[in-house]
Amino acid sequence: MPQTENLLRLVYASRATQEMSFNRVLTIIAKSRSANKVRDVTGMLLYDGGVFVQVLEGAPETVRGLYAAIERDPRHHSLKVLLEEQTRTRLFCGWSMGHSGATAKDIAGLPGMSDAFLDGHDLDRLGETQVRALLEAFRKGTLTLQPA
Repeated sequence: MPQTENLLRLVYASRATQEMSFNRVLTIIAKSRSANKVRDVTGMLLYDGGVFVQVLEGAPETVRGLYAAIERDPRHHSLKVLLEEQTRTRLFCGWSMGHSGATAKDIAGLPGMSDAFLDGHDLDRLGETQVRALLEAFRKGTLTLQPA
């Protein structure tokens, strides 16, 4: 996949309609990887305590179409776009869909992150500053991506 192109990076959070096992999340990731390779979409998925945080990167129309489909997915609710930006580089180049075992406690310990995320995973208090701190932690390798 090209490193420099006109891309859209969209980061959203949502709540699971019911708690999911790690194996169920891995199944979602495996299906996403297959479809995202075809779409030329990269990104990553975090899941902890009933909360998803996902990054999608790709052609703007593709990412927006994918997000529209995600909004209709009955496995989650209360979707909130945390960051939407045009970019020319992928943060998750080579990952059709990475995942991380990072927990809310790991995330709350990052500079710029609020402990409020630990208290009930308060999505309304997770803003652009926290999202950028999270993305920077992955870029620097503070938090790591793992293959499913």
